[in-house]
Amino acid sequence: MRGLTHSVNIIVTSDLDGNPHGTTISSLISVNVEPGNEELLIVLKKNSHTVSVLKENTIFTISLLSSNQTETAKHFSMNRQSNHSREYLAQTKYQEIDVFFTKNPAATLVCEFIESYSRDESLIIIAQVLETNINDLGKVLTYSQRKYN
Repeated sequence: MRGLTHSVNIIVTSDLDGNPHGTTISSLISVNVEPGNEELLIVLKKNSHTVSVLKENTIFTISLLSSNQTETAKHFSMNRQSNHSREYLAQTKYQEIDVFFTKNPAATLVCEFIESYSRDESLIIIAQVLETNINDLGKVLTYSQRKYN
């Protein structure tokens, strides 16, 4: 499957102290596209520190990276076990909750964890989309053949 081209997406949540944690998403698929009830299937590696933080804070963002965010993608794919430098992140509020997302993404989704399933080395998460912010979907960062495009 690594040979297939796919968009590069980053999931970010924060721990109870407000520190952001994030990683690249192995897979992101729409499950339900009914307006007002959109749901996603997200696959993360079980050993990702972000998985343990999601158990503390079920609200998170997904950033669909823009074509000029290769360095951001590399940062989040290499630094999976720690909180992240805020140089790659912006912060806003969803209702009364502070949320982090990557700076200048093609799009950002604010989501809420619904349930998960364990499978081999992966955790399959179902999440509801609470809010969508689209900036420029014409310039999405992709990954194929071990290269960012």
